[in-house]
Amino acid sequence: MVKGWRGLYGEGMKEMPRANSSYSALNPGNLMSWLIIDGLVGTDTIDLDEQQRNQFATEYITLSEMQESSPVKPSVGNYPITYEEIKESNFPVLKNYLVSVMDNTIKIEPREIVIEVNDSDKMTGDENPIFHSQFNYRKVDGELQFVGDDAIDGYGDMTLVNGDSVLSSVLVRMQGAADADNLSKTADGASNIPYKTDCTKDSPPTYLETADMTLHECAWCENYFGFKRGTEHWSLTGYPVDINRSNEVGNSIEVAKVINAAGEEVENYTISVVPGMLRVHPKLRFQLKATVPMYVCMYGYRGDGEVVEPENYGITNYSNGAIKVTDVTVSEDGWRIVDKAPKELLKGEMSMNMNGLQLVNGQNDLTGIQHKWIIGKDNSDDDSGQFKLLPLKCYIAGGNVNAADHSFVTKVKYTIEEYGITLPEGENELPPQISGQPVNP
Repeated sequence: MVKGWRGLYGEGMKEMPRANSSYSALNPGNLMSWLIIDGLVGTDTIDLDEQQRNQFATEYITLSEMQESSPVKPSVGNYPITYEEIKESNFPVLKNYLVSVMDNTIKIEPREIVIEVNDSDKMTGDENPIFHSQFNYRKVDGELQFVGDDAIDGYGDMTLVNGDSVLSSVLVRMQGAADADNLSKTADGASNIPYKTDCTKDSPPTYLETADMTLHECAWCENYFGFKRGTEHWSLTGYPVDINRSNEVGNSIEVAKVINAAGEEVENYTISVVPGMLRVHPKLRFQLKATVPMYVCMYGYRGDGEVVEPENYGITNYSNGAIKVTDVTVSEDGWRIVDKAPKELLKGEMSMNMNGLQLVNGQNDLTGIQHKWIIGKDNSDDDSGQFKLLPLKCYIAGGNVNAADHSFVTKVKYTIEEYGITLPEGENELPPQISGQPVNP
């Protein structure tokens, strides 16, 4: 009985087939022997000389082609292998036996090409991005060998095994076409690989289900918008991106066919596709947009020191969510803004009460009155904004303390941020709070 061999395309044998030097009833052949002689009895033996130990013969291919060192190895196929020296003329002892030889095959199986579609991202409402893939082939030990990415120029020349390339082995067939084409790139950097996905321009984001609905920072969104605030969102899933293999439904990818040494049409490779994921990111969760008048003119009387303030001074919120003022800072130059009764004011001093907060130069504490500094979101149909009046009551020193031509500029800076958590309305009911903050207050 002749042993066979089974391996992957392009693998090759580590050693030439070889028989044992001696066979007997107790020694039909060891594990290293390609020839097993079973059925000898008594003290009968068959002894092979050095040349006879190598007398294996094959059809269509040569054993030298199958060696690991051979630069080009045979294509996929089943190639017969036999041993030619088991005959009575060589071994007279065989006259006492009915001899049958069980041949075997050298079986070369296709090598697996694994195409991994790269994950990608896009903003909802945008067209799908250009998809790309990584090409690998399966090594003998089962691990993947990376050979390249279709994002690069000349990616079709990526080397596989046995002198093959991706360009020569992976083809694209236009739907209904008689012949397949080589892989190629287009002017915009795409390839003619037929990717497929159910995601369209208008497909909404899809999210992982989480019990606490925690928002997470998103580096992709930060890069897309150019800032961080309001880009947080729930953890995304996505839409599968695959490569079409069926020419009945569209352009398809396939393996090149070749003629092996036995004259058979075969494929030296198989293709496996690992789909990627297209993550659709939501629009800005929250976008801060608010205005405060740049300049306000006020006039003070030298009599009692009362100042005429504007009646419409305030902040307008154009944001898609509520905002809050977290800090009010008054500049050190200009009027000295002090916390004094009107009759105690000195030259160059001003008492300024804004929205219930008695201001002083520097940073002002809003503790206890934060609720008075919350401005609701813009619910208008014309984007006219939500206005929050900040009532002003100001005094300067009375009498002739301040000269008539005294004119000072006082700068007031507001720090404004989102109030609560603004989330898009959807099919699922939103919780009243997330991380201790009110939702859509």
